[in-house]
Amino acid sequence: MKYSLIRRPIKPKQIGRAPILGRPRLFGGKLLDYIQVTQQHIPLIISSCVSAINRLGLHNQGIFRVPGAQVDINQFKEAFEKGEDPLVNITGRDMNSVAGVLKLYFRELKEPLFARDMFDSFISCIIDVESEEKCVENLNQVLKLLPRPIFIVMRYFFAFLNHLAEYSDENMMDASNLASCLAPTLMPIPEDKDQVQYLTHTIELIRTMIIHHEEIFPINDDDPIYEKFATTIPIDGEEDEDDEGEMISEHSLRRSASDDASQDSDYCTEDFNLLNETDVW
Repeated sequence: MKYSLIRRPIKPKQIGRAPILGRPRLFGGKLLDYIQVTQQHIPLIISSCVSAINRLGLHNQGIFRVPGAQVDINQFKEAFEKGEDPLVNITGRDMNSVAGVLKLYFRELKEPLFARDMFDSFISCIIDVESEEKCVENLNQVLKLLPRPIFIVMRYFFAFLNHLAEYSDENMMDASNLASCLAPTLMPIPEDKDQVQYLTHTIELIRTMIIHHEEIFPINDDDPIYEKFATTIPIDGEEDEDDEGEMISEHSLRRSASDDASQDSDYCTEDFNLLNETDVW
């Protein structure tokens, strides 16, 4: 009996690597699925980018507005998709690319950070409300409807944005400017809505959440804690690699603020700046 060899067609090579077997896709995937499978309360791409910007980019003018280098962004994206951290040895010159890959991650999520099916609920918090305090109260109630893992990521990210806005005199990115840059990414407007009208609403919503994140996102004792640390900044503006930071928990900061609001300015003097660090679980 004769046999003939059948050659199987050669599959085209893929550019980059597929996600690690058994782990959901990072870019273009669902945030909730990724958290549940990896058990990362804050996905590495978020915590790493936030940490890098806090260490090196708080004073970077136009952070999240000025585009980064596309080549660098693509390299960061591929590394994060493999489960690697490409920002371990990052320098201050790359901050726009770090912000760029973080924006790209949020933009490519299969389900936006602000879920599509809750768009109207979020918008109702900002439309026709008599005061900003009422808007904050409404948001507090709507956020309770989110899955807890999504709530924790939101709280982490908006605490970071609030901190970043504290340096607006230098980075030119106050809460309004950050909201204008990030609203279309975090909260895309459904196609059946008036894009111009609702863009104004989404920007105002994000701005309010940045400014009032402490009232909107309460902390429970069992929750992951968003940490800040203080480090010295040399007069010439260059980072000292040998500096050690003092960890300050968000619990401590909030308790102190409620005891004496006038002490808020004491956390940041001419010699010290509050910088965020990766969450400590």
